[in-house]
This record gives sequence, C-alpha cells and structure tokens, in this order.
Amino acid sequence: QEMPARFRKDIVRTASERSSPILSSPGIISAEGIEHVLNNIGAGDQMSHDEIETILREIVGEASDNCDKNEKCVISEEQMLDLISNRVL
Repeated sequence: QEMPARFRKDIVRTASERSSPILSSPGIISAEGIEHVLNNIGAGDQMSHDEIETILREIVGEASDNCDKNEKCVISEEQMLDLISNRVL
C-alpha cells in the first residue's frame, strides 16, 4: 500500500524543519532531520546516525558540494521525496 502524497510531503517538510541549522538552509534535509522523523514514528532505534549519513553520502555522491569537510551530507526536499516514494534517484 502506497502512502498518500500529502503524507509524504508532510514527512519531507518535518525532516526539513528539523534539519541541522548549521548545515542546511530552507528546503535542505540533514541526517538530524531524518532522525527526528524516525523517532516520531517509533523507528529511531532502527538506524544509527552513521547509517543515515552513509545513505545521504550515497545519494549525493562522495565528491558532492552537498557534503562538508566532516562528511556531513544534506539532500534536497525533492531527493527526500524521491527516496520515500521509491523513485529512482
């Protein structure tokens, strides 16, 4: 069963709002934002912070401008929507 588009957009918006303000600007999602969403749905213990960072690095690519010198990566809201909608990235 597929999630309604409205629900997916709410997830993305919440992740964006809760992303690290140091790393991100409006419309950008960090690992902290994704962790917040996972905690809200009771799945916070399913993935570690490092696992989320690894997924973000795989999405944006190692040499991307979307990663800082500490290998903290961010994705766009559109990339997050694609990810939770099972669309190819």
